Formats: sequence, C-alpha cells, structure tokens
Amino acid sequence: MSVLAAIESIFAGDTDVAVIDAAGAHDEILLRIRTTAARFALVIAGKNLSPVDRAMILASIGPLAVELGPDRRIGALDITTNARQTDVLEIVRFLIGAESTTGQVLTVSA
Repeated sequence: MSVLAAIESIFAGDTDVAVIDAAGAHDEILLRIRTTAARFALVIAGKNLSPVDRAMILASIGPLAVELGPDRRIGALDITTNARQTDVLEIVRFLIGAESTTGQVLTVSA
C-alpha cells in the first residue's frame, strides 16, 4: 500500500480531515484546500513532485493557514524518497492531534 493510500485509509469517513495529494495543477490543489469543509486539510507532498512543484505548494501552506484560520487548520508533509511509512503515519497522527497548530510543514525522511 502506498503512503498516500495508507494515510487516506486512516481518515476514511472522517469529515474533519481532508487528505489532499499535492500532485497536479497548483490552482486545483489550492482550490481543493480552500473549499474543503474539513476542519483540517492535510497536504501530502509526496516523493514524485518536481522540486519546483514541491517548493510552490509548501510555500503556500503558511499563507493558507492565515487565510483559513481560525476555524480551519492546515498542515503539510514533505515526504522524502527514503521516508518509512510507519514514520509518516506517526507524524500524521501527531500533526492532526496537535489542535493548536496550523501552517506547519513537517519533513519526513529516513
């Protein structure tokens, strides 16, 4: 199972968390973040993003936190090539459970 699929399975049916894959057109990703009704948007910057796409998406997390707050939170995972799935899942649980944080970008590496 891929890391993204594992994360999505944890929050399947949980309307308070939206898992957003950062792959694709930047405008579409930003629209998904802005329009989600979930209280927490978790953005996943996976291994397959180009360096420019990764930088653009991750740079938008802080400003989006200001835009969406205080009712909604956002966080992002910057997942490197050698990151272990178990580490990623533990960090996801921590980030979502840290209810007083928003705008955080956590890098997960080996």
